[in-house]
Amino acid sequence: MTTQRILIVDDELHIRSVIRIKLEGAGFGVTECTNGGRALDSIIKTKPDMIITDHEMPGEFNGLDMIRKVRDRERGMKQSADDCTPILMITGSVAIMEKIEKQVYEFPRVKIMSKPFSPRNLLKLVKEELSAACP
Repeated sequence: MTTQRILIVDDELHIRSVIRIKLEGAGFGVTECTNGGRALDSIIKTKPDMIITDHEMPGEFNGLDMIRKVRDRERGMKQSADDCTPILMITGSVAIMEKIEKQVYEFPRVKIMSKPFSPRNLLKLVKEELSAACP
């Protein structure tokens, strides 16, 4: 069985570290990026099994923009439903979470979680999403 790979996209080192430690401890392979542009390059090269992204990041686009680009790319590749990548967006602002929640849920296989979060709950959600069938 191959190790499932998770891409973490967050500009905050301590957030990436907490998530990486929890995921690696559970046997996942982890790649980290600090912004959406680097993440898109990484996605093309490594095809992660799941993406965990912050909403607010420096660079040309935020987490929601990155999700749009990922889903557009998947549609452009005419991937089957089984190939859609589960995504978890994390945000530190309840106001932003409420503002973008409807937009996030328009995309298949996207969940949203607020900061601060429990690493245990994050791991549980990651496992659930990776074991769920894609719509």
